[in-house]
Amino acid sequence: MHFGVTLPNHRGIHEVDAMVAIGSLAEEMQFDSVWASDHLLNDAYIEKRIGQGPYYSPLACLTHLAGVTKSIRVGTSVLTLPLYPPVELAKFVATLDQLSHGRVILGVGSGAMSSEYEAVGLNFGDRGQLLDESLDVMSRVWSEPRVTLSTPRVTLNDGLVTPKPVQSPLPVWIGGWSDAALRRAAAYGTGWHSSSLSFVELRAAIKRLNEYATAIGRAHVDRVFSVGVQVDFDEDLGPGRGSKDVIPSDNIGVAADRLKR
Repeated sequence: MHFGVTLPNHRGIHEVDAMVAIGSLAEEMQFDSVWASDHLLNDAYIEKRIGQGPYYSPLACLTHLAGVTKSIRVGTSVLTLPLYPPVELAKFVATLDQLSHGRVILGVGSGAMSSEYEAVGLNFGDRGQLLDESLDVMSRVWSEPRVTLSTPRVTLNDGLVTPKPVQSPLPVWIGGWSDAALRRAAAYGTGWHSSSLSFVELRAAIKRLNEYATAIGRAHVDRVFSVGVQVDFDEDLGPGRGSKDVIPSDNIGVAADRLKR
């Protein structure tokens, strides 16, 4: 079992140096990974939580952390993948994997805000199809020396895109707990990045994912399963930075033990 921490890039923190320093501190404390969240707009529940406070780009934050850390893995939790041009993103992520010497984990999902799709000229109703398209394009860009393909958004004719990632395959964890997300994790992912599910819900979802993987011949994939929890350290984190739905810090060991079982 491995443990990671989430960078508060999504919490409206103005002290940017203190915000990113959490990643270095996590490495010093021997955590395995540090994660950054993704949203394009301060919309809906995000605006209610942080107002006009800054929501920093996860890729920029992780690129910075890759330069000031040596061993901790850096991941997105999760990137709203369809909002990004897939070939450009594949190049960016491969470059980050090179800069970090193979420490990137790409957590991806379809997102839940129609306004973000509208902002980049995409149809929210097409998000599942767009996500599958991006996963396929990026996988081929990373693994094939030259790529020839044609999709609604991408045309490559013997395209040569470099660099390739250090990791082969680069870990891609599919986020979400819907049936579509579990099927997508079975088909594309090297991991499933769940949210704050109960242990009963988590076990049931893993069982379904494994069934989907078996049905399509991908039961052999060494797949990672992750679960997110919020931990209360009994400190006042300021407006909008705490949570009433948390696991007390003295129970985190119990939570980890239950997850292993």
